[in-house]
Parts: sequence; C-alpha cells; structure tokens
Amino acid sequence: MNLLKKLRKLKKRHWIILGVVIALFLLVVIRKKNQDSYIPYTVTRTNVSDELLLAGTIDARDRVDLGFASSGRIKAVNVHVGDEVKKGDIIAEIEQNRLVADLTQAQANYTLTRVDTTVDATSAEDDLTTNLAEQNEIVENAYRALLNNDLQAYALDETSLEVVAPVITGTYTGSGEGEYHINTYNSSATSGYSFQLSGLGIGTYPAQTYQPGMLGNQGLFIQFEPGDRYHGTEWSIPIPNTRSSTYTTYLNAYENAIKTRDRIIADAENNLLRNNSVVEGNLTRNDARRQQASAQVNAVYAQLGDGKITAPFDGVVAKNDLEIGEIVNAFTPVVVVFGDFQKQLDLNVPEIYINKVQIGDTVSVTLDAYENLSFTGTVGFIDLVDTEVDGVPVYQTDVLVNEEDERIRVGMNAKASIVSSKVSDVLAVPAHYLYEREGDTYVLVRTASQDDGEERLVTTGLRGNDGLVEITSGLNENEVVLVAKD
Repeated sequence: MNLLKKLRKLKKRHWIILGVVIALFLLVVIRKKNQDSYIPYTVTRTNVSDELLLAGTIDARDRVDLGFASSGRIKAVNVHVGDEVKKGDIIAEIEQNRLVADLTQAQANYTLTRVDTTVDATSAEDDLTTNLAEQNEIVENAYRALLNNDLQAYALDETSLEVVAPVITGTYTGSGEGEYHINTYNSSATSGYSFQLSGLGIGTYPAQTYQPGMLGNQGLFIQFEPGDRYHGTEWSIPIPNTRSSTYTTYLNAYENAIKTRDRIIADAENNLLRNNSVVEGNLTRNDARRQQASAQVNAVYAQLGDGKITAPFDGVVAKNDLEIGEIVNAFTPVVVVFGDFQKQLDLNVPEIYINKVQIGDTVSVTLDAYENLSFTGTVGFIDLVDTEVDGVPVYQTDVLVNEEDERIRVGMNAKASIVSSKVSDVLAVPAHYLYEREGDTYVLVRTASQDDGEERLVTTGLRGNDGLVEITSGLNENEVVLVAKD
C-alpha cells in the first residue's frame, strides 16, 4: 500500500516537472517570436544636422567673353593666356588700312567746311590762322601714325632667326627717323641677358620676358619671348617701318594730309583776298555741312574702335584663340578675361530649399576631379528672380571659393554642402522609429517586462537630412527603442 502511494507521488512530480519545462519552453518561444518581430535601436548621443547637398559648375568670379565688332584680318595680338591686363589695354587689333584713309579724307572734308564760309576780311584772316594750326596738327598726327605703324624688330644675323622676334609696343615720341640697333649678351638680369642699344637710342638695358621693358627714352618698349635664348643676337627696328605691308598706306595718308593742308591754306588765302562780306544764308548752310562732316569723322573713329579688343576691367587673360594673319568674324568670342584669380561655384537652388540658404553661409566645396580634397566657400549672391530649369523653379546662387588653388579650374563639376542647422552631442533616433497620434509623438521602448515595448511620449527637435531626429525629452541614453518589422 505504501509502495503504491509512493509510485503515485513520483508520477505526479514527473508531470509537474514536465509541465514546468513545457511552460518555460513556450515562454522562450513566445519571447523570441516577440523579439524577432521588432528591430531594436540603442539610443546614443550624436550630432544632427540639416545639410543641403547641391551640384554645380566652377566659374570665374568676373568673366567676360570678348570679340571684334567687325570682321577682318588679325594685325596684332598684344597679350597671351595668363597675362595681366589693365582696363583699356588693347588686347588685339585687325587691319584697318582703308579706314585710316577714310579718316584722313573725313578730316579733310571737315576742314574744308570751315573755310567755305564767306566772311569779311577780318574773319577770313582769323580763319586762315585757325586753319593753318588745324592743318598742321592733322599733318603732324598723320606723320606720327606713319612713324608708329607696325613697329617690328628684324633679325640682323642667322642666330637671331632661330628665336622669336621681340615684341615692340608703346608710342614713338621722337622727332627723327632712323633705326634702333640692339645687341644682346649674357648678364645677371632676371632673364639671363641684357642688350646694348644704339642708333635712335643709346644705353644698356636688361631684357624683360614677362612684361615690356624700356627701349630708350622715347616712348617705346620691348619684350622678349620667355624661354628663348637671345644672347648674341642682333636686331634692327626701323622708324618708320618701311618693310611693313602697310607702310605705303600710311605714307600716302601722310602725303595726302600735306597736299590737303596746302590746298586748304591756299583757298583760305584766296578767300581772304576776295571776300569782304558774309551772306547769312551761306553761314547757316555751311554750318550744317560742317556738322555733317564732323559726324563723318566721328563715324570713322567709331569704326576704328570696332577693330580693337580692349580690356573692360583689370584682370587676367584666360583664353586667347587669336593668331596674327587669320581672319576673324564680327561678334565671335575669341578672348576670355577674368577679373581676378578667384573662382566661384554656380549653383541652381530649387525653390523648396531656398529657405535653407542665406548670403554669408559657409559652404564646403568638393571637386569631382579631386574627391578627397575639400575647399571652403561663402555664399555671395542669390538671384532675386527664379529661373525654370527642366520645369523646376530654381534660384541662381554664387558661392565664392575662398582658396586660390591652381587645381580649381573653370568648367569643373563640383558639389556644395550647406549646413543650415546643426546640434551636437544630443540624443537622437531614426525618424521611422517615431509615430504620431493626435498631434503627439511616441516611440516604443523595450522594458524588462515587455519585449514588445511600452509606448512613451517624446519631444522632438531638429530633423536631420540623414534621417536622424533629435529627442529633447522622453528618452535616456542607452535605452532601446523598437520598430516593427515589415
């Protein structure tokens, strides 16, 4: 009987143990199932930033594309890529021989109108004096143009033919004709050589290669080509340049000016003898003719200006496609001038993001060609009016790059990072762990008693563009938040 009771007790105990084991197994399975249904995230301190990323193109801060206002053959190219220019400097010219002759004729016509008026003897005598002074000035200007036309250095020996002829610039102010003679030799000058000057000028001067140097003291300058070996070479610079293809044109203009002066003065002298009265109608008519002749002179001057490219501001030549002798078309950009070496990044900021950009903001600039390098910039300009790009309204924004680095080149693709807001060392969680209900924000927090998490009210701050959201209250560091798996 006792044995039977013991067997029954033992059997009951086994069933109890088995039940406990089964219950524990079910509990583990259920908890594991709950845990596998959620993705945990441990709350830590980090930085949250609202960063705007945009792509753009590098350009110069001040840039202008220049060309001629008329077509023609290139006569002179005075600067090269990398040269600095001042406002008003002549960068290049085309041949304008016919216009020079037209100018002389227009000036002569203008002068003729001044002596056609019949005046009394006293007025005619005054006109004679005035005309004589004006005509002498015209003759002098034509002579100066002849002396300064197409000044060039010509080699006097075979050694000189092996190097590029030095460039002559400036305006010859001397009164005599003749030649400059140049003999170069090795020296301690920066270029490595100097030259002895004789003929129309006398002296010893260092040879300049990166900017024009003095050629005597009568207004002319000379510049040698960098990298060439000029020592031991000899050169001649004729004044005027009788070897120039345009010499005859300028000589004819000078001789025509003399003939015109003589004729006008002779007419004025005859007019002084035969005219004793003035006809009012003639005065009015001749005044109109004089204005017409003056307009013709101004028109020719304007056309002469169309044949020159001048620097609109101080800057640097970034592109120059011109070659002496080639034909160029009017209004075709052939020269690019930058205001300085500073570069800018041109951005198109979409309308929905323009509220995140302000003038003065600091920008991080990365070049596609140098992804590991970062440069700093500053927002310098935001357009007031939007522009549509592919149907999207955008605002052109210029970012001035602070560094002057030769690796930053115009036309490069670049990316800009603009941080509009940032908080450091704050609690933050990914945005998809948060959910809202009736205007409040909640999150599920894992607890020791609830694997599926307990709901907790939180307060949020800055939302970053990387998906993190600042938590200002409701969570502690190292707590684990949950989000259900899809």
